[in-house]
Amino acid sequence: MEDTRALLRHLLATIAYRTRKCLAPDLGEFAAGSGARTPAQIVRHMAGLCGGAGALLLGRPRAELPPLPWEGEVVRLEAALRELDGAIAVAAGWEADPLRVVQGPFADMLTHTGQLAMLRRLAGWPLPAEDFSRAPIQAGDLALRVG
Repeated sequence: MEDTRALLRHLLATIAYRTRKCLAPDLGEFAAGSGARTPAQIVRHMAGLCGGAGALLLGRPRAELPPLPWEGEVVRLEAALRELDGAIAVAAGWEADPLRVVQGPFADMLTHTGQLAMLRRLAGWPLPAEDFSRAPIQAGDLALRVG
């Protein structure tokens, strides 16, 4: 169980690190067109996915998330990441196979992080290249700074 806990926490920190790289102060309401979600809507959905992971893994209830301004969505996602990480760190057992969390909500969040990166590029703020295998990712480092 300790190996699984460490892997889940590292994957959650990886999601936070990659998401953090994609955020920019004025990005929230960028509209790519054709009904595509805005970055604010994607970040709200990612916070909901944290709740979904908690529901699957820990048997926690899910909640509907009302829309917030961009900065509020980022703050809410960071809080959701921290809550899920804290729960994983102390969980005595799992309600479901942790692999379901990886293939479901965690993989979904990585997909949405890629969408945020693409939207950032379309908005005129492309991300610099980075070798993510060398990134300084640590379990528990879940800060999301817009900037």
